[in-house]
Amino acid sequence: MHQIKRIPEDFVVQEIVKLPESHGKAGYSYFLLKKREYNTIDALKRVAINLKVPFKWTGYAGLKDRNAVTSQLVSIRNANPEKTEGLGIPGISLEFIGQGNVPVTMGSLEGNIFRITVRNIDKTGKASAEENIALLGKMGFFFPNYFGAQRFGTWNSQVGAAILRRDFAKAAGLMLASNTRFHPISSYLESHPRDYVGALKIVPKKLAFLYIHSYQASLFNRVAAHIIKSESGKFREAASHHGTLVFPESEVKNISLPLVGFGTDFRDYTPEIGQEFSRLLGDDGIGIRNFIIRSIPQLTFEGAERELLAKAGDFQHSFSDDELNPGMRKCLLEFHLPKGSYATILIQALFP
Repeated sequence: MHQIKRIPEDFVVQEIVKLPESHGKAGYSYFLLKKREYNTIDALKRVAINLKVPFKWTGYAGLKDRNAVTSQLVSIRNANPEKTEGLGIPGISLEFIGQGNVPVTMGSLEGNIFRITVRNIDKTGKASAEENIALLGKMGFFFPNYFGAQRFGTWNSQVGAAILRRDFAKAAGLMLASNTRFHPISSYLESHPRDYVGALKIVPKKLAFLYIHSYQASLFNRVAAHIIKSESGKFREAASHHGTLVFPESEVKNISLPLVGFGTDFRDYTPEIGQEFSRLLGDDGIGIRNFIIRSIPQLTFEGAERELLAKAGDFQHSFSDDELNPGMRKCLLEFHLPKGSYATILIQALFP
């Protein structure tokens, strides 16, 4: 069985970003955050504590995994660049880049460059991977643009669905059951029994949005798999923690699918797409208007689109002996992806 992320250095990610356009007085400092064995939010929380600023004053363009070595653009409001030198946090460093008057947001991210080592590959696995890499090239280096497991966590999509159904008690309970970081919710409910809306409002907005996005991602993956299965003459299925993924073995036309929100109109898509989304939403007890959350308006989402396929740019690969697994091979993959696309999905397409 192949391995990824055997060590953090096996998964190296560098953001492709653009600095926000700034005019007027600079209120934000921009940094290159380099981290090892931290996810983005936990790393920035450590930085905020160290600099004695609120976490909400930090901004980032994309979320990066814990089990990796990554570099990314971040902003910190009212941060003194001199105080960021020698943070003294193992695995985290900040390199000052410049200043401006707007924070770094998701709109700053253009893509990511990956350098990934896949390990523990036997002869059969190497032959299969070489076939899949050749197939990827024949298909123009396009592969299914599924959301990866990082988007879902343990209960993220279930929390999002509960929020959309207005089952705030269940949402709060799932948060507490899956993540000890939400002890403020528990404390709040002890002093405000049954005020679940109030409890959810104290969850940082960036984090709360992840739950809605996770549910949208679950919908997208399920419909994308359905479309690929119906459009591809030949395909391979793979189990995942959040449903079966379908990988085409023949070319599939790239189209846009909705990330459902209150502004989504299924009449803008083919009947098959609209019917499949409507069926899944109905099974979950959710309608389009559920995405307008008046009691927690900061979680209201209008909707967006995402392409069915993503393209791996400047793709390169090479096999060599695996020094961590004697007698086995490893494969070094180098490529870049557009923002929002997952390298782990590409690896799953190449290494069944």
